[in-house]
Amino acid sequence: MVTTQQIRTAVTIGKLFQKTRREKNIQLHTISNQSGIPLDLLVKIESGNLLAIKRDAKSIEYITNIIAQNLDINIDEYYPSKTRLDVDNVVELFPNIIGKNVKPASKMSIGS
Repeated sequence: MVTTQQIRTAVTIGKLFQKTRREKNIQLHTISNQSGIPLDLLVKIESGNLLAIKRDAKSIEYITNIIAQNLDINIDEYYPSKTRLDVDNVVELFPNIIGKNVKPASKMSIGS
């Protein structure tokens, strides 16, 4: 069950991602290509639509940490502890993530 606090956190982080991405002129598909996270999931995360994501809270926290790394921002204050998922769990969630580099926004192709 999703808590009210988790929903608030998801909305806050989603707005932060969208604002930062737009300020840096980075397209969603660029983040998707760099991270291996599906575009439709990125859209749901930016909109803060936690209920539509259909993943457990720890998976969402892990995914948002990947996005934050790609945008070169720190979201540690929103989570009480760092997410720890094993590699098999991540590969099962996102098979396209194998071989992808998580790069800060400054090293991404701007506007692509």
